Amino acid sequence: MAPVTVGFFAGHNEKVYEMALHGFRIFSVSCLLVGINVYASALFTALNDGRTSAILSFCRAVVFFVIPVLILPNFIGLDGVWASIPVGEFMALVMGVYYFRKLKF
Repeated sequence: MAPVTVGFFAGHNEKVYEMALHGFRIFSVSCLLVGINVYASALFTALNDGRTSAILSFCRAVVFFVIPVLILPNFIGLDGVWASIPVGEFMALVMGVYYFRKLKF
């Protein structure tokens, strides 16, 4: 569905369409990780561990998106902007696994 989705937003500009389609394929990897990260935060909230949930949510929403956006474009150009979201989600996943192990889940 990537070509249809990108075509809806890119319109008839072929250059923008190709750039957005390439970026969309990089960005779409993050969709695989989002559910796991949201589940991790929700699980800690449900278990009455609001502190851990808040740490995971804050890092996922702010820290793990800002750092890759500032660093990755310096190394891989425009693809770094697109890859910053999947990288941030992966970092949040690693942090979630750390807390699961720390609290013996």
